[in-house]
Amino acid sequence: MNDLKIGIRLSLFIGLAVILMLTILGIYIYRIQSEKIVQDTDAHMTEQVNDLSNLVRLQIQERQAQVSSAINVASEIVYSNGGLSLLTDEKIELEAINQVTKEVKSTEVFPLCLGGDVLYNNTYIVDKITELTGAKATIFQKIEGGYVRISTSVLKVDGNRAINTFIPEDSPVVAAIEQGEDFIGRAIVVDDWYLTAYRPLRLDGEVIGILFVGMPEKDLQNIKRMFSEKKYLQSGYPYIVNNKGTMIVHPTREGSTLDNEDFLKNHGFGR
Repeated sequence: MNDLKIGIRLSLFIGLAVILMLTILGIYIYRIQSEKIVQDTDAHMTEQVNDLSNLVRLQIQERQAQVSSAINVASEIVYSNGGLSLLTDEKIELEAINQVTKEVKSTEVFPLCLGGDVLYNNTYIVDKITELTGAKATIFQKIEGGYVRISTSVLKVDGNRAINTFIPEDSPVVAAIEQGEDFIGRAIVVDDWYLTAYRPLRLDGEVIGILFVGMPEKDLQNIKRMFSEKKYLQSGYPYIVNNKGTMIVHPTREGSTLDNEDFLKNHGFGR
């Protein structure tokens, strides 16, 4: 009888030990598998983010190449329409708006002409450039303190053409132009970042203006379309936040900022 009790106890002990070992092993395997799933998911998501980033970067590079080509087309269009000249017997009074500070200054310019036609508020040339290249175009005239847009296909937020806005003289663009050089690269155009090309316009060897072509840095409509096609797990999605914390691409919160506490908490940034 005692031997039977010892055998039962031993069996129970062994059984409990096996159950405990299996439980520990199961927990260990579960943790390992969970960590691997998280690591694999992180790696996959990182790869997806890199792919999207590369798509945006390639789009920007392609647009910059288009702009670099467009400035040559624009120059050909301008100079095939006659020479530049100034009407020195009259002046145009302007209320010029600094595109950076929005400060307004009163100034006046001699009418700049191309082929005998006054360019101020004349959209024929710039619209022709935009039609042929797909890029926005502007003709600037030199004023005290910078270069003012006298003809442009660039629109302001209100939908009107951005004439009478000017690039201030402390701009890197003006620094290059004053040296007689092209400026090709990223620049603020009125209220947005553009990929740009600026080229000096000369009269009798003196820089009197600038020819500009440019495209918005990002084709947001195309990016939104690409991003809308991406779905991650059950409810995940990509979005883009600019350097001011504003969501410029997002399926539901476009225009919102990251100081929205609920949004931060929902995305793992809660305090």
